[in-house]
Amino acid sequence: MVPHVSVIVLNYNGLQHLGPCLDSLQEVRYPKDRLEVILADNASRDGSVAFVRDRYPWVRLLEFAENHGFAGGNDRAAEEASGEYVCFLNNDTRVDPGFLEALMGTIERGAACAASRIVSFDGERLMYRGGEMNFCGFGFQQGLGERVAPGTSGGNDEETLFACGCAMLMSRKLFLDVGGFDDAYFAFYEDVDLGWRLWVLGHSVRYSPGSLVYHQGDASFAKTPSESRQLLWNRNTLLTLLKNYDDANVSRFFPVALLLTLERGLYFLSPETASEKDRVLAHFAALPRDEADRARERVGLAHLDAVRQVFLALPATLEKREKIQAARRTSDADLFAKFRLGIQFDDQVNVLVDRNLAARLVPMLSGDGLWSPDAAKRVMHRHLERLEESVKKHEGAIDELMEQLEKKTEDQERKQSTIEEMNRAIGSLHGEIGRLSALEVELRSIQAKPWYKAVMSARRWRRKIFGGGGGLR
Repeated sequence: MVPHVSVIVLNYNGLQHLGPCLDSLQEVRYPKDRLEVILADNASRDGSVAFVRDRYPWVRLLEFAENHGFAGGNDRAAEEASGEYVCFLNNDTRVDPGFLEALMGTIERGAACAASRIVSFDGERLMYRGGEMNFCGFGFQQGLGERVAPGTSGGNDEETLFACGCAMLMSRKLFLDVGGFDDAYFAFYEDVDLGWRLWVLGHSVRYSPGSLVYHQGDASFAKTPSESRQLLWNRNTLLTLLKNYDDANVSRFFPVALLLTLERGLYFLSPETASEKDRVLAHFAALPRDEADRARERVGLAHLDAVRQVFLALPATLEKREKIQAARRTSDADLFAKFRLGIQFDDQVNVLVDRNLAARLVPMLSGDGLWSPDAAKRVMHRHLERLEESVKKHEGAIDELMEQLEKKTEDQERKQSTIEEMNRAIGSLHGEIGRLSALEVELRSIQAKPWYKAVMSARRWRRKIFGGGGGLR
């Protein structure tokens, strides 16, 4: 019998995207009695629910009272789904009629999780043909931006580290059994974490190039401030490392990733040279210079806040780690011999790093498997000693910068208070000017009257007769 599938479309204020997405799902080649389409709404305020209820009565609606983010919203929808399999689909997509058949074919060929081939909405550019990761936990979409040749089918199934959460299929039971998307993430890199976790637990993830999905990209988070994104990116990658590296590698690589997060934050907060500051401000080129400077500081603090949140979440994260490591079926050495970790840094996420420090890490990421043998281990220990010194140095710098920012905030508040007082004074002056203008108009009206002219003429004759010493005494 054809497996029953629940397609979960998560939505948050995405009304403008729902029509094309749901229209395409209506044309999917899959038995309608074996297909459930769910719109899981994260407390939208744009009329999305009413629109779907009115236009697409065949869609099952799940209305959440608050925004649970990508991770929490999809987790809750999966718990409510009736299908044997769950297919997660972004709301700003449209699907090829055969996308679900292809995903199911990849599952039937032995994959625990299947990932669609994702292209731009116009079909001209590739957005995902597999997932890879650098040693700090930042995920990358293979093929991103490559031109799609007309008639390209995409090739055969391939193993990949993770499925893009935009369009993926897996058993509902397995998804829930392994913990689903980590609800603590809210959004970003929860799919990288899930894919890595699946491999650690002995399951496989495969890219299904015959499953074609068109994606607009970044619809739900397009208006999210840069500092909010940076907070989620940096916090979530650190959490991913803590949970999924084995004991030997978490002690090697987590301190490095932690330091690089602090380095990036300090780079934003306190560029050492004018050219470095210009490089930082180039990220905020659309803003006026003073606003860009404030945005720079907010993004810097977001990195530091990410580290703070990781340590606050440490007890819960270590509990998750204990369960994952206890159930481990694949070693890091085997896993990363298959999926090599990179030294690369996404320009959007990690452009501001200590390049010299990153370059020194290259020997640890070369050779067979995750790290090269004893020589690389000795190099790593040597670098860890240097990193510990840097962390101590940065701790003082962070405190100093926080004090400076607090002082700047106080100064800004005082300036704002002064500006408000000046505005009130200016308002009062405008009022006085208005009253003076009214008096001037009234005076000119009086001066135009005949009796005023007669009085003024009499006064002039009186001065001629009695005033100025030239008249009678």
